[in-house]
Amino acid sequence: GERITVAAERLLGDASLIFDRALQMAIAMHSPPEALKSGGTGVKVAVEDLFAHHELEQELRAVAPSLLTAMEGQRAARASAQEPSATTDAGEVLLRKRMTELLPRAGQSRVLRLSDDGRFVERLQPTPEVR
Repeated sequence: GERITVAAERLLGDASLIFDRALQMAIAMHSPPEALKSGGTGVKVAVEDLFAHHELEQELRAVAPSLLTAMEGQRAARASAQEPSATTDAGEVLLRKRMTELLPRAGQSRVLRLSDDGRFVERLQPTPEVR
């Protein structure tokens, strides 16, 4: 999980990466509007959205290829399903559990942590200033 933690810290803590369009959209869904402003706080992103980012997918390919394959299969199942099923929902819960096992808990990172409910990654530092 250390490579995933380092990649997630880089993604959520680097001024140039935090303004990645896909990441901004994922952050905006669950964070207050001021979170992405320089010095803003309250950034949180859904675990699934963080792991779907290409930066983390590259790390997953190296450290947990079976998880990446399962994520891709789950996305395909979700895309082809007319309506979510209990099987699809159960699969998503299992995937999220596997993802959260790779993320730091409170006190294990100075940059981010897993939320108490395990659904979000929360940044602990203010938004860096873009120079």
